[in-house]
Amino acid sequence: MTPGPPPPRANTTAGKDQQTQQARQWMPTPRRMPLQGRLDNDDGRRRVLPSATGSHPGAFVLEFAMRRRRLLVTAPAAALAVLVGGCTATPPTAGGDLSQPAASTSSTPAARSTPAPTARPAAPPTATRLSGQQPTAAGTAGPGETPTATLPAYNSSIHRIDPVLAHRMRYSWRPGCPVPLSALRYLRMTYYGFDGAAHSGDMVVHADQATAVVTVFRQLYANRFPIYRMRLVDDYGGSDAAAMDGDDTSAFNCRPTTGGTSWSQHSYGRAIDLNPIQNPYLAGGMVQPAAGSAYLTRSPLRKGMVDPVVRAAFSDAGWYWGGNWRSPTDYMHFSANNR
Repeated sequence: MTPGPPPPRANTTAGKDQQTQQARQWMPTPRRMPLQGRLDNDDGRRRVLPSATGSHPGAFVLEFAMRRRRLLVTAPAAALAVLVGGCTATPPTAGGDLSQPAASTSSTPAARSTPAPTARPAAPPTATRLSGQQPTAAGTAGPGETPTATLPAYNSSIHRIDPVLAHRMRYSWRPGCPVPLSALRYLRMTYYGFDGAAHSGDMVVHADQATAVVTVFRQLYANRFPIYRMRLVDDYGGSDAAAMDGDDTSAFNCRPTTGGTSWSQHSYGRAIDLNPIQNPYLAGGMVQPAAGSAYLTRSPLRKGMVDPVVRAAFSDAGWYWGGNWRSPTDYMHFSANNR
């Protein structure tokens, strides 16, 4: 309830007491305070109230009543403003954004909309040593470098010689050879090429060596030893010289030993020639193939030259290296019986 206006101020001394009594009737009973005291001003400062003996007491009462009246009127209004503002104001978001939409009044909360993630553009492919340059000796990266290209898994398979393959092998095998076709096996193997990529090659070996040979070339592939080519010697018409000139890694070829009349170990499928140009055959002053002359100096090792990894892989399979022979020295040659 809003209080009425204060009574008019009288000019007589007797009316002063009456004014005081009337002011106290409509004014809420204030906290008991001395006439001599301090009240806060509107600007926050404090002032000393005049005493009853030093000024007119009726003026003090009237002034005090007016101040209380103003407080009674403004306090409810301020409280109402705070309540209304609190109900309508939007609370700040966690990030401090005051523009967040008002919450839904539905009893079931609405699902939060999440924008679909934006795919990051793929970075351009980085050129690697394997994809952009030739690998160094033994198919490994140079000092302080690590190959980064990922190669496909090594794959191999072993097959019997069927009629179709027998026809293909008509240059390397013929009646009278020391082993029948049934004693041979056709291999398909993954190898690491000079270009730093994986390739699929084929080879024919004796059946009792097929598993060992597949294991050897698995190790060479895992160590990225480069092989220039791996094809049947029949693709060269059965010519050993042509296969060596083509730097072809091959095994079975029914032929006599180089410069002799006895059967070579290749005729049994128990010998392999590996990268003939990088690993030539030496006998006296003869070098085969001729391009192998550039690789007579065996140190430092260059790409495709037989290295410790290759020797260890064949040794683990129980094979021997012709590079250990004194004369002739056959760096390309590996065999199961050291012949």
